[in-house]
Amino acid sequence: MKKVFGALCLLILIVSACSSSKLLTDQPVEKVVITKVNDQNTVTLTDEKKIEILQQSFQEAQKLDGVMDIRKQDYEITFYFEDDETKTLWMWLTKKSGMAMDPDDTNIGYDLKQTHVEDLHTLDVF
Repeated sequence: MKKVFGALCLLILIVSACSSSKLLTDQPVEKVVITKVNDQNTVTLTDEKKIEILQQSFQEAQKLDGVMDIRKQDYEITFYFEDDETKTLWMWLTKKSGMAMDPDDTNIGYDLKQTHVEDLHTLDVF
Protein backbone atom coordinates (compact mmCIF):
# COMPACT_ATOMS: atom_id res chain seq x y z
CA MET A 1 0.00 0.00 0.00
CA LYS A 2 2.86 2.38 0.80
CA LYS A 3 4.41 1.70 -2.61
CA VAL A 4 1.14 2.49 -4.37
CA PHE A 5 0.74 5.71 -2.38
CA GLY A 6 4.35 6.69 -3.10
CA ALA A 7 3.93 5.99 -6.81
CA LEU A 8 0.71 8.02 -6.88
CA CYS A 9 2.42 10.97 -5.15
CA LEU A 10 5.30 10.79 -7.64
CA LEU A 11 2.87 10.73 -10.57
CA ILE A 12 1.01 13.78 -9.24
CA LEU A 13 4.29 15.63 -8.78
CA ILE A 14 5.40 14.85 -12.34
CA VAL A 15 2.06 15.85 -13.87
CA SER A 16 1.91 19.11 -11.94
CA ALA A 17 5.48 19.99 -12.93
CA CYS A 18 4.73 19.32 -16.58
CA SER A 19 1.54 21.35 -16.58
CA SER A 20 2.99 24.53 -15.13
CA SER A 21 1.08 27.54 -16.38
CA LYS A 22 3.97 29.93 -15.82
CA LEU A 23 4.61 31.90 -18.98
CA LEU A 24 8.14 33.00 -18.07
CA THR A 25 10.75 31.57 -15.72
CA ASP A 26 12.50 33.57 -13.04
CA GLN A 27 15.98 33.08 -14.50
CA PRO A 28 18.28 36.14 -14.42
CA VAL A 29 17.77 38.27 -17.54
CA GLU A 30 20.64 40.04 -19.27
CA LYS A 31 18.60 42.12 -21.71
CA VAL A 32 15.19 42.37 -23.35
CA VAL A 33 14.56 43.23 -27.00
CA ILE A 34 11.12 44.67 -27.77
CA THR A 35 9.92 44.84 -31.37
CA LYS A 36 6.77 46.72 -32.32
CA VAL A 37 5.37 44.37 -34.93
CA ASN A 38 3.54 46.84 -37.21
CA ASP A 39 6.57 49.05 -37.92
CA GLN A 40 9.47 46.80 -36.82
CA ASN A 41 10.88 49.45 -34.45
CA THR A 42 13.13 47.76 -31.91
CA VAL A 43 14.18 48.81 -28.42
CA THR A 44 16.75 47.02 -26.26
CA LEU A 45 16.41 47.23 -22.49
CA THR A 46 19.33 46.57 -20.16
CA ASP A 47 18.13 48.55 -17.13
CA GLU A 48 17.50 46.06 -14.30
CA LYS A 49 14.40 47.83 -12.96
CA LYS A 50 12.74 47.96 -16.38
CA ILE A 51 13.61 44.32 -17.03
CA GLU A 52 12.17 43.38 -13.65
CA ILE A 53 8.88 45.13 -14.48
CA LEU A 54 8.62 43.20 -17.75
CA GLN A 55 9.65 39.90 -16.24
CA GLN A 56 7.23 40.19 -13.32
CA SER A 57 4.39 41.18 -15.65
CA PHE A 58 4.77 37.95 -17.60
CA GLN A 59 5.51 35.73 -14.59
CA GLU A 60 2.30 36.80 -12.86
CA ALA A 61 0.09 36.66 -15.95
CA GLN A 62 -3.02 34.52 -15.52
CA LYS A 63 -3.74 31.70 -17.93
CA LEU A 64 -6.94 32.27 -19.94
CA ASP A 65 -9.48 29.54 -20.61
CA GLY A 66 -10.73 28.81 -24.09
CA VAL A 67 -9.34 28.80 -27.60
CA MET A 68 -7.45 31.89 -28.74
CA ASP A 69 -8.51 33.54 -31.98
CA ILE A 70 -6.91 36.95 -32.01
CA ARG A 71 -5.34 39.56 -34.28
CA LYS A 72 -1.61 39.86 -34.91
CA GLN A 73 0.35 40.75 -31.79
CA ASP A 74 1.41 44.33 -31.02
CA TYR A 75 4.86 43.42 -29.69
CA GLU A 76 7.38 40.63 -29.86
CA ILE A 77 9.44 40.56 -26.69
CA THR A 78 12.61 38.47 -26.46
CA PHE A 79 14.25 37.83 -23.10
CA TYR A 80 17.97 37.05 -23.17
CA PHE A 81 18.91 35.09 -20.07
CA GLU A 82 22.35 35.01 -18.47
CA ASP A 83 22.75 31.33 -19.42
CA ASP A 84 22.56 32.30 -23.15
CA GLU A 85 19.02 30.94 -23.50
CA THR A 86 16.29 33.10 -25.02
CA LYS A 87 12.51 33.20 -24.72
CA THR A 88 10.26 35.10 -27.11
CA LEU A 89 6.74 36.10 -26.12
CA TRP A 90 4.00 37.98 -27.95
CA MET A 91 2.09 40.79 -26.30
CA TRP A 92 -1.07 42.78 -27.01
CA LEU A 93 -1.27 46.00 -25.03
CA THR A 94 -3.81 48.80 -24.73
CA LYS A 95 -4.05 51.58 -22.15
CA LYS A 96 -6.27 49.41 -19.94
CA SER A 97 -5.43 45.78 -20.63
CA GLY A 98 -2.78 43.39 -21.84
CA MET A 99 -2.47 39.83 -23.01
CA ALA A 100 0.54 37.65 -23.72
CA MET A 101 1.15 34.42 -25.59
CA ASP A 102 3.97 31.99 -26.13
CA PRO A 103 4.45 31.71 -29.93
CA ASP A 104 5.27 28.03 -29.41
CA ASP A 105 1.78 27.46 -27.97
CA THR A 106 -0.73 29.79 -29.62
CA ASN A 107 -3.72 27.98 -28.13
CA ILE A 108 -3.12 29.54 -24.70
CA GLY A 109 -3.34 33.22 -23.82
CA TYR A 110 -2.30 34.92 -20.59
CA ASP A 111 -4.03 37.95 -19.10
CA LEU A 112 -1.70 40.64 -17.72
CA LYS A 113 -2.78 42.09 -14.38
CA GLN A 114 -4.08 45.66 -14.50
CA THR A 115 -1.30 46.86 -12.18
CA HIS A 116 1.30 45.37 -14.50
CA VAL A 117 -0.32 47.01 -17.54
CA GLU A 118 0.03 50.34 -15.75
CA ASP A 119 3.66 49.54 -14.86
CA LEU A 120 4.45 48.63 -18.47
CA HIS A 121 3.22 52.03 -19.65
CA THR A 122 5.67 53.75 -17.28
CA LEU A 123 8.59 52.23 -19.20
CA ASP A 124 8.20 54.76 -22.05
CA VAL A 125 8.58 51.92 -24.53
CA PHE A 126 4.93 51.05 -25.19
